Amino acid sequence: MELLQMKYFTAAVQEGSISGAAKKLGMTQPPLSVQLKLLEKELGAKLLVRGSRKISLTEEGKVFYDHAVRILNMTESASTAVAGCRHAETGTLRIGVVSSLIDVSVKRWFSGFSALHPFVNYELTEGTTYEVLDLLSGHLLDVVLVRTPFSARGFECLSLAPEDMLLIGKERYLKALPERVTLKQASQLPLTVYRRWAGVLDRAFAAKGYRPRLFCVADDARTCISWAAEGMGVAIAPSDITQIRNFSGLKLCTRIIRDLLPAAQTTIAVNEGGCDTAVGREFTEYFRKNCG
Repeated sequence: MELLQMKYFTAAVQEGSISGAAKKLGMTQPPLSVQLKLLEKELGAKLLVRGSRKISLTEEGKVFYDHAVRILNMTESASTAVAGCRHAETGTLRIGVVSSLIDVSVKRWFSGFSALHPFVNYELTEGTTYEVLDLLSGHLLDVVLVRTPFSARGFECLSLAPEDMLLIGKERYLKALPERVTLKQASQLPLTVYRRWAGVLDRAFAAKGYRPRLFCVADDARTCISWAAEGMGVAIAPSDITQIRNFSGLKLCTRIIRDLLPAAQTTIAVNEGGCDTAVGREFTEYFRKNCG
């Protein structure tokens, strides 16, 4: 089995036809068909159902397609890593960022780093903490910016100081509360929380004997803010969430939650043993010197 055959196969799937794939690949249809048949013969399985106009995948084809795409991506990643091993000034930084840090990261890190390295390009992947960490462990990203808590096994991490956790909501919920509220006071509110923090928060409240109402559990901290802006519960989020775009226009009140541990920490992570690329190492060092 050759990488070229995987490339032919994925092209056929993505174009929806062998003729379309041949055109995309700059070759004629007969040799492409031959290579696909040889691939099926080697695997001992039928991968494609060839229709009059379109092709479709068999169950075996679906499984093989997922693996082929992953292998081809890793091959491209390896080439990029080798090319970027020695040159930080003109490389491409492949970085994963959790959604709630997108606006913050531009202001705090990317703009300053770009000013120092004007010829560096960026491949930015946005996702949940575990999505970007999974891509990092597969060497499809150089570095990631995430928030604790998460399992750091297999990664080298540098975290900023813990942030205060805030209650964020409309005045009618928070006006009567002091600037620093207790867990007991927070537990009496309808809370909107990011799913990954739900268990941590629940345990923190339970340790004090409180059973808060988790009004909404969402997949993105920014979604929690959106609900709070509509008066639907009170969001719990790290203090730097207030730096997201247009936060000041949402007319939301904030209160610090006292003694809520573990607090969230913004963290840069690379694979154990260090980053593969020079530009990734340079960005990590920039983070360490200027933000750590």
